[in-house]
Amino acid sequence: MKSLEEIEKLDRRRLGEIAHDTSIKVPDGLGRTTGEMLDALDRARGLADGGMSLRTKRTVASIAAGLVLVVGIGLASHFSPEAGPADTFDDPYLAYAQVQESFGRIGRAMKSGVDRADEGVESFSKPVEIVKKSLNH
Repeated sequence: MKSLEEIEKLDRRRLGEIAHDTSIKVPDGLGRTTGEMLDALDRARGLADGGMSLRTKRTVASIAAGLVLVVGIGLASHFSPEAGPADTFDDPYLAYAQVQESFGRIGRAMKSGVDRADEGVESFSKPVEIVKKSLNH
């Protein structure tokens, strides 16, 4: 049997080989006692956390989240106003003017987004230049 110092010096590959070696005799009942100790540790952790295991806490949290989601959707659908056209135009010139105004707002918003994206590209290019300069020296 190897000492603790010898085991600590082994690399991951060698530890894997030892773990998969079936010629090494495992003491009788070691698997059973190890499982019992792990179960006891889980129970002790559960008692320390108020008697609920981690699995139980996750289940309760999932059910609570689902209920909150269902109630939220129900309340939103109950109190939301009826969807429908906000207004219609009898005069086609007024409708056309409204469409032009809407497209103008959309265009300004898109231009603002493109400008922000250009600023982002500029701010990303500065670190790239610094890294390239440091790699070339």
